[in-house]
Amino acid sequence: MNMDHLKGTFTLARAQELMEQLIEEKGEDFVYSSADIRLSEHDLGDNCYNVPLSVARRNGWYHLPPIEGDPRETTGCIVGTIMSRYGMVWEKSSMDGAAECADDLFLESERKAITAFLTAAQLAQDDGATWGAARAAAYVALDRLSEN
Repeated sequence: MNMDHLKGTFTLARAQELMEQLIEEKGEDFVYSSADIRLSEHDLGDNCYNVPLSVARRNGWYHLPPIEGDPRETTGCIVGTIMSRYGMVWEKSSMDGAAECADDLFLESERKAITAFLTAAQLAQDDGATWGAARAAAYVALDRLSEN
């Protein structure tokens, strides 16, 4: 699907707004991938899916059977979900970082800040942090960026 109309339009303020919406919906304590899942055959390593596993499975991108209660079945990773809500359509489920996949959508003048914000949230989530903690990590990354 052509997403030319979105190129260069995604702002830091929009990233922050969409993250807040997600955390409001899922809760501060929502954990995308629990330790028991990360230690199983369903572990995605240092990666995650940008779309829910149910969607990835339906499209032939993921082949292991579902685990009852696995939040990844109904929710993509934090950055993948933010970008999906912005309008990005995933043609395949990327095991690359969602921020890297969506880079051309970022407003050029804010690209560094958006990347720092989203990458910090993603890394925290991938380490098993709650989405509330992932948001905190994103804001710490912005603070560090502004100090440089």
